[in-house]
Amino acid sequence: MIIDSKTSQSLFVSIPTDNILKAKTSNVDLLMKNSTMFAEIICLKNKNFTVYEKIIDFRYSYSEPANLKWEILKETKQIGQYKARQAKCKAYGRQWFAWFTSEIPLNYGPYKFSGLPGLILELHDSQNQFSFSLQDFQKKVIRRKLPNSKDYQQLDKEKFYKRRFRILTADDGSMLFNNADERKKWFDNIFKTNSVLNNKKKNG
Repeated sequence: MIIDSKTSQSLFVSIPTDNILKAKTSNVDLLMKNSTMFAEIICLKNKNFTVYEKIIDFRYSYSEPANLKWEILKETKQIGQYKARQAKCKAYGRQWFAWFTSEIPLNYGPYKFSGLPGLILELHDSQNQFSFSLQDFQKKVIRRKLPNSKDYQQLDKEKFYKRRFRILTADDGSMLFNNADERKKWFDNIFKTNSVLNNKKKNG
C-alpha cells in the first residue's frame, strides 16, 4: 500500500513480496505461495474509492464512496512499537475488526478500508477468512504509475459484478469460485501437486 498524505491519496495493489520480485523467480510453487486473492487495484482519492480490475481480457472499473461506519471499542494492545485500539464495522457482507494507531495519524488501511483516526495495523473478518497485517512502515519517495482510467470501462458497481460473473462463467475453461475457502482449497491442491512433481524430478 502506498499513501500520499499531501494529496490525500492511497493506492492498494496485490503484488509478491520484494524478495520474490528481486529474485525474478520462475518457481511456480514459490510464486503461488506468495500470491493473493485480490486482482483489484484500489485507489482512494477525495473520499472515494475507484476499483480497477482486469478480468480475463477485459478491463473494468467502478467507484464508490469511502463511508464506512466504524465503532471504536475499548480494547487496546501493543503491535510492535505502536499502541493500537480496536474498532469494528460491517462492510462488504462481513463483520470486520481493525486495530489502528493514532501514533501514525493517517486515516488509511488495506483494501477498501479507511476512516479511522489513525493507520490500520491489523484487520480481519469475523470468520478469519481474510486477514491483513502491517509488516513495515517507511517514509520514502516512490514512483508508481497509477491505472489509466481511459484503459478501463467505467461501470456502476452492480453492473461491474454482473459483467464479472458473466465473463468468469463463460464456457471457455475459466474457473469460478463460490467463496474464498473454495479458491484457497483449489490453489492448495495445485501447490501440493506441483510439490509432488518437483520432488519426483529431484529424485529422478
